[in-house]
Amino acid sequence: MLELLYLEVDILGIVILMMLLFNLIKNQRRKMLLDQNLFALLLITNLFLLICDAVMYLLNHRQFAYAREWNIVITTIYFILSPLICFFWLLYNDYKINQNKKRLLKYMPIYVIPTIISTFLTLLSPITGWIYAIDKYNDYHKGSLFIGIPLLAFTYLFYAAYLTIKKGKESDDLTKKELYHYMLILPIVPFIGSVVQSFICGVSITWILVTLTLLNMYINIQNHQIYTDQLTGLYNRKFIENYLLNNMQKPKDGILFALFIDVDKFKGINDTFGHLVGDKALIQIATILKRACSVKKDYLARMGGDEFLIVGRRASRDEVEAMTRQIQERVEIFNESGQAEYILSLSMGYTVFGENNIHTMDAFINGADKQMYCHKRSK
Repeated sequence: MLELLYLEVDILGIVILMMLLFNLIKNQRRKMLLDQNLFALLLITNLFLLICDAVMYLLNHRQFAYAREWNIVITTIYFILSPLICFFWLLYNDYKINQNKKRLLKYMPIYVIPTIISTFLTLLSPITGWIYAIDKYNDYHKGSLFIGIPLLAFTYLFYAAYLTIKKGKESDDLTKKELYHYMLILPIVPFIGSVVQSFICGVSITWILVTLTLLNMYINIQNHQIYTDQLTGLYNRKFIENYLLNNMQKPKDGILFALFIDVDKFKGINDTFGHLVGDKALIQIATILKRACSVKKDYLARMGGDEFLIVGRRASRDEVEAMTRQIQERVEIFNESGQAEYILSLSMGYTVFGENNIHTMDAFINGADKQMYCHKRSK
């Protein structure tokens, strides 16, 4: 019964990973980006680890022609792949938080060192028994240096966590801070599982936990794509509408505000300097808004074109107005810096939910939009 359960868990993980790979490939109409390729490598490595784990379990202690030789081959592949998946996680983590391919290539020779060491020790193990040994009865045994494999793998996880924490402290971008927090906590459950598996013989839970973690990652990636504006990295209209529908009526401290923002004479930027420069202007505005929002639960969205919306909670209207002044100050600083050939100007207006008979989402957003146009006409 226990043997059947062991195999069923591995088969479940294999099925989940194959479905994820199929969907990942199916949903990419064009060539996959680097982070998508690295995520695919995580899926493929985990898939082969589960296959090796199942085959090792079936081969161990079995007696038939070349059973021991097959057991040695599969076990060797298993221990080579074990740190490799953590290596791919570090690459994925590094690129995800830095978005810098050149940096990744620069550090690659250093990153690969633990994998080279573990591969060398594993390849010699059929002779030395350092990592594992398969006796004449075709039984698997841990070697004297077995603990080296998980330690080398953990090196990748610890360094990835260090990079994420360091980047999180340096960044004042709330949207990115959410990503850093997610990347930091993601490997914790598989890490605990691998620690348990390293010290308790016969327990194999690491790779199914990694599978479930990758499934969670894939779901979050899909949600992120659904609710994120691809140009600016802000949320989109769909996210804001869902958020408001779920949170407008919830009793909380302070006031719920909606701040509508429109770029003045944005068409002129596009017509004069071209749409690529216009896109850069929108990205710059998104950066200014993110830096001006100091509260974690402020939600920034690009509503379409050159229109933006900030939804959040403050203690009073004075705090909302202070934020609008801070946005204007940051726009002025950008204009004075001479970084771009264009001048940015924003019109803004806000409403407070529950005031002036505003009790629906449409009234809430439209009210802010009307206040924004009042500001625009007053210029």
